[in-house]
Amino acid sequence: MQVRPITREEHEQARRILSTAFISVRGEPNPEDNSWKQIRAAFEDGGDMAACVFDVPFVADLNGAMVGMCGIGGVASLPEYRRKGHVRAIMRLILADAYRRGDVLSTLYPFSFVYYRKFGYEVADALYEVNIPMTQMAHYKPFGSAREYVAGDDRAPYKAIYRQFAAGRNFACDRDDDQTGRSLWEGWLSDKHNSGKSREYIYLWRDDDQLPGAYAMVRPTGTGDEAAFEVYDYAWVSTRALRGLLGFLRLLEGQAPNIRIRLPEDLSPHTLFPEPYDLTVSCHPRGMVRLVNVGKGLETLGAPGLTGEMTIGVTDDMLPGNAGTWRVIFSDGKAMVEKTDATTEWTVPVGLLSQMVSGVISFEQAACLHDFAVDDDRAAWLNQVFPKRKRLLIERF
Repeated sequence: MQVRPITREEHEQARRILSTAFISVRGEPNPEDNSWKQIRAAFEDGGDMAACVFDVPFVADLNGAMVGMCGIGGVASLPEYRRKGHVRAIMRLILADAYRRGDVLSTLYPFSFVYYRKFGYEVADALYEVNIPMTQMAHYKPFGSAREYVAGDDRAPYKAIYRQFAAGRNFACDRDDDQTGRSLWEGWLSDKHNSGKSREYIYLWRDDDQLPGAYAMVRPTGTGDEAAFEVYDYAWVSTRALRGLLGFLRLLEGQAPNIRIRLPEDLSPHTLFPEPYDLTVSCHPRGMVRLVNVGKGLETLGAPGLTGEMTIGVTDDMLPGNAGTWRVIFSDGKAMVEKTDATTEWTVPVGLLSQMVSGVISFEQAACLHDFAVDDDRAAWLNQVFPKRKRLLIERF
């Protein structure tokens, strides 16, 4: 087996694998499509491409530090080559490359949580999926003004709103970062955007003083009583701006009887509307995460007023450099991290540690999954080290 990046000439082979694996229609090749540069593949000894995976670079927030994040997407293999270790070999290559280039995180959207757990990933986020009848949206009175985005409009207000909304949310990506070599905003606010063709409508809301405060990207879905406008991306700078945005969205009531939206786990929909019984709410896991570089991840835990020391063990079958014992000393708002031969307080798999470091779960929640064997005082301190944090994993890859 050979595992490596593909060439432009091999792109069509990868497209065939993706089409087969995802049971999708393969369109005509686009000569401007350079996505082949992100594809890693496994080849049989005879040269046939058996499986492929996208390695998509991002820069994302982790506890206030902007770090490299390796996005895994398009994991696909041909049926005749499955269960032969091709995907595992590609994942090992991608994670090793991510480690070498300095990435700290890797995320993905799984078809199976159990499958990717064997590569060191764990549940990253949870979102409320909410159906809101327009009768409940009527609680929010319109104020301010809104305007639809058209190709060529200034993106600056959207960018400023997103930056303020995303601040302090782990996994939220820097959509303007130069390190990735591309602007993520082109995927959200394209210069070729045409709502008449895409049926995707983008609105910028301004307050009474004309200052931009929120935006929403919506598209119609369903028919009849099930018809709705799905809000597929959004941001706001304040609670007042959120109220103003909701007041604007209620004006769509003449076109659909419902609004559908995914809300972060920290924003409970039941508190936003007068009759919670009228909402249809479900909470679903969203994505998976793993630390690519445990040492750099632990360094992000430093916080003002946090002092003390811990020595922890980590197991990681995919990245040997992460495995072993780590000492973390907290002082002056920083975390100093080093490998050590000292005795560990406790040892955890890299997936669980990834959740703890990124605030998916607090130490208290982690203790429900793993016996840390610490006393109450130590547990209280570890809860300060590993609190539950806000998160936002929404980029498409």
